[in-house]
Amino acid sequence: MIKLNRIGNKLGVVGAVGVLLAIGMIANQWMTESSVSEVNKLADVQQSMVENVLAAEVSVQQIQLAGRNIRLQRTPAEVEQTAVEMRKFKGIAEKQIDDARVVSKNPVNIERLNKITAAIANYTAGIEDLAKVQSEIFVKTDKRTEISSEWATVFAAQLQSPALVELTNRQEVEMLLQQADSKINALRAAAWRLSSMGMRARNRLSPVPAPPSTNTLPASGASPARRRFETASTRSNRLSRASPPPTMRS
Repeated sequence: MIKLNRIGNKLGVVGAVGVLLAIGMIANQWMTESSVSEVNKLADVQQSMVENVLAAEVSVQQIQLAGRNIRLQRTPAEVEQTAVEMRKFKGIAEKQIDDARVVSKNPVNIERLNKITAAIANYTAGIEDLAKVQSEIFVKTDKRTEISSEWATVFAAQLQSPALVELTNRQEVEMLLQQADSKINALRAAAWRLSSMGMRARNRLSPVPAPPSTNTLPASGASPARRRFETASTRSNRLSRASPPPTMRS
């Protein structure tokens, strides 16, 4: 039987206990480091997701700014350039949301990110429609201006026409032409007012009468003067159809 009162045995026991204690400390440190590493990885994932979401928020703000800028442009080329910038930021935002979705492990967060992606798609689709309408407005406005210039040229030529001078009812024909010109001017003013003030102006505008019918001309004016007046009336109708739809200013 081993005697514990000997110094050698005591030293051996103390050494064994010291080894076991060291082993326990090493095992505890390894387990602690493993837990800390997992927590650090989780924190890195959360930080990466937050950074991507915040970056996506900035991109969405750029998309919103592009949507506002579209309403301030003055040519179709400027509208298209703004729409291109909007599409660029849309792609950046979608990529950032996708990166956040990849690192996220929480189903609730993934669902939220999916809703954000769908909202971005719907919002940009609305801006695309707005850009299309804005470009159409510019085209119709240019067409309206062109027709207005044609009307002014035809009207001046009609007043100076030798055939009009030779008419016995010249004053009556000139009066009808002046009435048509005044109504064209009223139509142009109403169109510009409508485009600048939007739907509220449309409700306040009174209907603009149509140009006088060519049937009101006397039979004696059914010569070149009558034909020119019919041409002017046709151009007046084209002008009314070319007036752009109203836009709401932000």
